[in-house]
Amino acid sequence: MICGPCSDDDHEECTVDIYMFDPIEILQCRCPCGIGKELNMKANSLGFLIDELYERRIKRSALETTAAELKEQEGLIKKEIIDTFSKDDIDGAKGKLATAAIIRKVKPKLVDWNALCNYVVIHEAFDLLYHRVAEIAYKDRLEACEEVAGVERFDYVDISLTKR
Repeated sequence: MICGPCSDDDHEECTVDIYMFDPIEILQCRCPCGIGKELNMKANSLGFLIDELYERRIKRSALETTAAELKEQEGLIKKEIIDTFSKDDIDGAKGKLATAAIIRKVKPKLVDWNALCNYVVIHEAFDLLYHRVAEIAYKDRLEACEEVAGVERFDYVDISLTKR
C-alpha cells in the first residue's frame, strides 16, 4: 500500500516527517523505496510510542473538553424544552430534524445511608447496591494489614505521562 507518508511517484528519495502522519498509516506503508520499513522501525521505538501516547492524550483531552461543553449546552437546551413543554402543557413537539417527547422515570435519590444499609441487611436486598469495592477504603485496609473477605488484590499497571 502506498500511502500519505510516501506519495512520491518515483520512490527514489522519500523524506517525510513521521510525526505528520497517523502511526497506523505509517505502519501499513509498503512503498517500493523502503521508506515504510524505515518508518516502521522508527514507529516501533519506545520514544516514538511515548510521544504518540502523549499526543493522543492531548487530542483526547481536547475532544473530551469539547464534548463536555456540548453536553452542558445540551443540558441547557433540554431544560428550556422541558420548561416550554410544561408551560404550554404539552408532552412533545417536532423540529425539522427531530422529535422531542417528555419521558418520565422513577429514579432513586439517597437521603439516609444508614437507613438504606439497615434495610439492605434486614431484607437481604443487596441487589439495591452496585457490586464494586471502594478503591481508597480497600487500599487503606491493605495498608493497615487488614484482610477484606471476598476481595482479592489486583495490581493494576498504568503509565504516568508528563510533558518534558
